[in-house]
Amino acid sequence: IDLNFPELSFLSKVHRNAEEWLDRASVALRSKISLNELESLVKKGEKMPLGLTGTLEKLQSRYKQACDWIAALKEEVPCPLESMSASGCDLDAGNRAEWLLRIRNTLNTGSEECMSTLEELSSQGSRQHVEIDFLHLLQTGIDARNWSQKAKRWVPSSGDEFKRGKIEDLQDHLDAAETIMKRVEQLTGGKAEWTLEFEDELQNIVDKADEWFETYRPFLTGDNRRANSRNRCSYAQLKKNCG
Repeated sequence: IDLNFPELSFLSKVHRNAEEWLDRASVALRSKISLNELESLVKKGEKMPLGLTGTLEKLQSRYKQACDWIAALKEEVPCPLESMSASGCDLDAGNRAEWLLRIRNTLNTGSEECMSTLEELSSQGSRQHVEIDFLHLLQTGIDARNWSQKAKRWVPSSGDEFKRGKIEDLQDHLDAAETIMKRVEQLTGGKAEWTLEFEDELQNIVDKADEWFETYRPFLTGDNRRANSRNRCSYAQLKKNCG
């Protein structure tokens, strides 16, 4: 006799869904997952007709902490999308780019207290048990500011802070700038349209140094025991070239 019990089918489906949810929840509690995934997991758990209290409460707590962190960031740097959800999962690439620009401007022109607050928020965000895209926006803004502050001392027009740097150090710093801008492109989908302060000036210094070295390479690498025009240079001329 083939009997069909709708209640049994329903309970079997609920049981399967609960097992799948608990497996995902277990992974979420052991490691960092994206805020999008955590939000989806919490909402699904809240709709289940089962007692998932212990596990669900832990996930809800992490979700609330992440949303509170985003709210604190919005308090310091207003988000371009006023109607953004608590988790910010509805913020598109263009608005992310605009928010990153606002973060950058705040870091560059804000008060010391504001900058200290943003740095503290970055530290708090890194200790969250969930991946928050907006934390990467803030960290990138801070990295960009720190990069420019370091580059400034190698640029003659910076004034009293100017300090001659080694060509290797300048090139390494430019490589770091490339890494920062690649991160900006990933976070904003290529929507951000700005460059790092003093990057062009630093690149110009490196280019001129490379050009100078190529021009006078024969005098720097030649064998002085050989008397030919490529590697012999008077002291006066060499001093003029180096000046």
